[in-house]
Amino acid sequence: MTLDVTKMCAAKSDQINAIDLISGPRIAKITDVKIFSETEQPIHVVLDGDTKRPWKCSKTSVRALASLWTNDASKWVGKHIEIYCDETVLWGGQAVGGIRQSKAEGITSPKRLMLTKSRTKKETVVINPLSAEDIAAHYASVGEVGVKPPKKPNRAAVTVDPTELKRQMDAVSGDAAKKREWW
Repeated sequence: MTLDVTKMCAAKSDQINAIDLISGPRIAKITDVKIFSETEQPIHVVLDGDTKRPWKCSKTSVRALASLWTNDASKWVGKHIEIYCDETVLWGGQAVGGIRQSKAEGITSPKRLMLTKSRTKKETVVINPLSAEDIAAHYASVGEVGVKPPKKPNRAAVTVDPTELKRQMDAVSGDAAKKREWW
């Protein structure tokens, strides 16, 4: 049994913080993008599973997303991104950590971007493609949250022979594991 403490480690904040990603990268689907012109971090990216706490992107992250996809942020909705805690991000000359993206859906080859590291320095950042397999593996690892379940069969069209049903039930009656599998 796994006892995931990720939610208990989350910072009490109105946004997703780098410290929330300290346990490892996160793949998420962008469900909404909002622009607030009166704030220091005007681009709020809403990620699936975190509607109350948006990712308030830094200018560097916004530049990367615009370079990867488009300047029209409404077209980012529906795409998946892998974000992580980059402990080397500077603020006020101190390494405080920040959120960066490492993989993105919708690109076919690694993208090399020259992005701002500090006011006087730039660095090359490589963002890799996020494959459908990566996305599927992520959703499988978190219990397929955000993935539409397969359509259920039309149960009205299924006929069951009562004698066969009784035989199958009797065959698994003493074994709880077989019973769960059978159901």
